[in-house]
Amino acid sequence: MASKIYIIDHDHGVYQRGGESTSSPTQIQSQKPLNISPVSPGNNVWLGENSIIGPSSVVAKSIPPNVFAVGAPTRVVKRYDFSTKEWANCDA
Repeated sequence: MASKIYIIDHDHGVYQRGGESTSSPTQIQSQKPLNISPVSPGNNVWLGENSIIGPSSVVAKSIPPNVFAVGAPTRVVKRYDFSTKEWANCDA
């Protein structure tokens, strides 16, 4: 595990692909909705920093910082735009 890794069975915020009410990573955590579900990273994994990987995703390459990545194989679907303070959909 890399530094600054925190594994939890809940999250604060709404992170939906194509959703209109997604949470900003700069929003205060206690003001975001609470969602709870089991966590199982699996065997032989390396956990890095600064990105969000969707459940049941298969990560087979490096993932850039400040993104949502999902799927099998994993692909980046959203990137946080610090200038607009919003999650932006990725074309590729």
